[in-house]
Amino acid sequence: MIALISVQSILFIYAVTFLLSAISIFFIRIPVTKVVKQKGVSGFVKDSMQGITFLFSRKILACCIIFGAIINFAGAPLHIFTPIFANMVLQAGPQGYGLLQSAFAAGSIAGSLLSGKYAKRLSLAHWFLISYLISGTSLLFMPMFPNLYIAIACSFLLMMGLALVNVPLVTSILLSTPEEKRGRVMNSMGVLMSGISNPLGLLLGGWFIETYNPSWVYMGIGTFVICMGMASLFVRPFREERSKRTQRTRQQTTSM
Repeated sequence: MIALISVQSILFIYAVTFLLSAISIFFIRIPVTKVVKQKGVSGFVKDSMQGITFLFSRKILACCIIFGAIINFAGAPLHIFTPIFANMVLQAGPQGYGLLQSAFAAGSIAGSLLSGKYAKRLSLAHWFLISYLISGTSLLFMPMFPNLYIAIACSFLLMMGLALVNVPLVTSILLSTPEEKRGRVMNSMGVLMSGISNPLGLLLGGWFIETYNPSWVYMGIGTFVICMGMASLFVRPFREERSKRTQRTRQQTTSM
């Protein structure tokens, strides 16, 4: 679409889709949870700190935060490098960049569907390993074989790999958090995993653009992601998460 129509038209379509998305929220029925909130600015700060404190009081949640923040930090420069990679390395221009972005979206959907179906069959450690091996290998192959069609396939696999771990990860966080604290915990998780690491990663990415070739950066990030996947096998809370989840399911079945 970027190659066929003007940027102004793209921005208009973008705005309309966001508006439709906002309107659709009115049709979603969300159950009300009774939560005791503290008033004022000091109350808001205390509520926020409760979410952060709870996150680091559970080993599984703390490990999820650390792994998520590191990967977001490492992957943030890809937002900058993708259009540069499409233009300088692939020489595909705006149309090639649009195809890569489409492959990212399709890969995310495919990964989410797959992990949603098979999430209970593997531990969180195995999901991290599979996810990061697929994503890291895709990042390694993209600059090694600078071809648009190979890059599209690798982009699909990259986002599919990252999406594979999202469903098990979020499920583990939700099941490990009491309902009355879930909002504060998820909000704190978003700040720690993305709100801090993404800007720092983008800042570092801007420096990398002026210093290194995009191909080397892709390969460096890919190698790092693979190492993180291997390291997840040695994190005990990730290995034990599946057995604890099975115990919770059995307890819920017994109580019913």
